[in-house]
Amino acid sequence: MKSIALLAIGAALALAGCSSTASTDATPTSAALNDAVRGKSCENYLPVLSKLKAVSEESANKTAEETIALLPQSPQWQTLSETDRQSTIAGIRDAAKGKC
Repeated sequence: MKSIALLAIGAALALAGCSSTASTDATPTSAALNDAVRGKSCENYLPVLSKLKAVSEESANKTAEETIALLPQSPQWQTLSETDRQSTIAGIRDAAKGKC
């Protein structure tokens, strides 16, 4: 249960860094932006979920899905595009598998 609480608290922090609306000098493709959001999300959750996976793959997957279910409660979630939301979710699921 502590893992879920930690992930939920970290969700707001992670989401703040996941938006693909950041400006850059180059204009990346939307696929590159989606990959960046997915990768950042995975990197943020990998430390905790990989530890859970080492104990139980089922536990890691369950915690990832419970974390995903909590994401809409974060104020930052509402500011993300649907594409960024899906990329964030995919990144969390990647972290539960143990690889980004």
